[in-house]
Order: sequence, then C-alpha cells, then structure tokens
Amino acid sequence: MLSAVEGLKIATPAFEPYVVPLTIVILVVLFAVQSRGTAQVATFFGPITLVWFRRDRGAGLYHIAGNPSVLFALNPWHAVSFVSSHGMIGLVTLGAVFLAVTGAEALYADLGHFGRHPIRFAWLVVVLRRWP
Repeated sequence: MLSAVEGLKIATPAFEPYVVPLTIVILVVLFAVQSRGTAQVATFFGPITLVWFRRDRGAGLYHIAGNPSVLFALNPWHAVSFVSSHGMIGLVTLGAVFLAVTGAEALYADLGHFGRHPIRFAWLVVVLRRWP
C-alpha cells in the first residue's frame, strides 16, 4: 500500500509529507470495512479497478500507436532464445514473467473469493465483451 501511495510524489512533491499518514488512513479504513465482509470491499473497488484498467489500456494503445515497433517484443522467439541461453534461471524468470503478466495468482485468489460464475461473467462481459 505504501508504495502505491508513494506514487503520489511523482505527481507532485507536495504530497510527500502526506504519504505515510494517507497510507495509514487507507489501511485503517480497509480493515474497518473488511470486518463487515470482503464483499463490501470488492463492491467498492470493483468499479475503481475497472476504470483503472480501462485507463491503462488507453494509455498503452496511445503509446503503441506512437511506437508500434514495441510489438516486436511479442515475438515468441525472444523467449525461446532467452530460455535456451540462460538455462534453468531463464525458465524461472519466464515463469515469473508469465505470472506477473497474466495475474494468475490474483485470478486464483478471486476464484476463491467470488466463485467461478462471477469470474466467468466478468471475463465475458468486460474482457471479451460478450454476453453469456
């Protein structure tokens, strides 16, 4: 949480004295609300997260349009050559990158919290834009 709030210093250094107090307030509020059930926390942060991801997508598309050559990084040959030249550490690194990119650990946590139906519904409606 602290590192996320520290990002405010990038926007303006005027936020620097408020980083730690704001982090404490956020954590206290989250723990207070969570005691009533994590569903309330998810209900509050779900729309915020959706807006955040949509903003990230827009920023990414904007920058890709400005420099489309970055898409060459998606060539699987880069991963194959990295693993073949670095051995086991390359395989471990590639696994870590896969988990970071796909968010698989978060997906499994959400499956335990929400269940399969809400996760499938969210993927169909938000990600794939299809109704079940």
